Amino acid sequence: MNNNPTITSFFQRTQEIKEIPSSHEDFLPLESENDMISLENPVLIQTSSKKRTKSQAEIRTFNEEWLRKFKWLRYDSNKDLMFCDFCCSAKKINTFTQGSQKKRLDYLYEHLITQDHENALEDFYLSKSLEKFLAKTLDEDDQRNRIMIEIAYFILRNNFPFDGFKDVSELIFEVINQYFACQKMQKVPYQTYYGFTEYMHAINKVLEEDTLGPIKASPFLSIMADESVDISKKQNLLIYARFLDTKTMKFETKFLKLVEVEDKTGMKIFDSIIDYLEINQIDCSKIICFGSDGASNMTGDHIGVISYFKKMNPWAISIHCTNHRLALAHKDLEKQIDYLDKFVNIIGDVYDYFSHSPSRIHLLHAQQLKLEEEDVRILRLCRTRWLSLFRCSKNLKKQCLLS
Repeated sequence: MNNNPTITSFFQRTQEIKEIPSSHEDFLPLESENDMISLENPVLIQTSSKKRTKSQAEIRTFNEEWLRKFKWLRYDSNKDLMFCDFCCSAKKINTFTQGSQKKRLDYLYEHLITQDHENALEDFYLSKSLEKFLAKTLDEDDQRNRIMIEIAYFILRNNFPFDGFKDVSELIFEVINQYFACQKMQKVPYQTYYGFTEYMHAINKVLEEDTLGPIKASPFLSIMADESVDISKKQNLLIYARFLDTKTMKFETKFLKLVEVEDKTGMKIFDSIIDYLEINQIDCSKIICFGSDGASNMTGDHIGVISYFKKMNPWAISIHCTNHRLALAHKDLEKQIDYLDKFVNIIGDVYDYFSHSPSRIHLLHAQQLKLEEEDVRILRLCRTRWLSLFRCSKNLKKQCLLS
């Protein structure tokens, strides 16, 4: 009888072969002589045809290289979770502050461009700039001035009224002297509004230096300017710059300076901008665009600001601010629609009806409390503010629905 196995007996025999554990993927190349294939161990020559399940395909491990690539990334090996140090320090609420289980490179890049991460990053650099200022300008023993500067910085960051600087500083020193006997301090003399402005300008100088560095490194930049009149009737010019940050390769828009100007002529505005840029050693030849509100002193072909920029850089272009153009289009629309003009007058009459009578305002609030609705104010229409008509109309509509 022939002892050679038949084809049928061979395939019947394969059913007795043990199944490869699911944790083993396709076999790796042999690395030693001990892994020699033999007929006595047929498992080694069997090719796994079983496909990985979905759960096995999704299992990912953390790559240590990510920690060197993303400085803000922190990995907790005990919990097997990823965290963002910047977002955690800024007390943001997102996946990377609660712990992310998605260990994928594209997911890290997605977090990098989120609004939470960008705001946290900005807060981090601002705090570092303040620490740099304190280390550069203050002596370690001058604790009083250090506290005053931190109070001024706190007021600026939170857009609090400047006249609260004295009250806040007095409260801080009173608490220190009352609860920390070893830290007895005398009040510093710079608690007035003028003292606050000195601190404000000092802080602004340091923050300005950190802003000018990326602007100088940018291969090109655009300048945006707008004039305004403050409460003391002084003519001011706001200067912004849009540039390419060569470190992040993103376009950034930063406020540069509030400059006082003698008048609003194109020549004076142009000179004020150029003087500021040259003082800070910014190459004016890199300016390729000028943005403004579209006024004749800004965009005039002969004596407008853009005309002087084109004399320096013939390829420079002028951009009319989109928000200003929208406001002008809305004003033209009012002239063409008669009812819209009547509606604007109605909004003004409603505001006058309530604003001139405290008792009517009290009745309005009482009705809102009775209906358990939010406190909605009747707003005054301001022609010089964008979307003022929209806000007034929105609040008036809520009042009509309540009634």
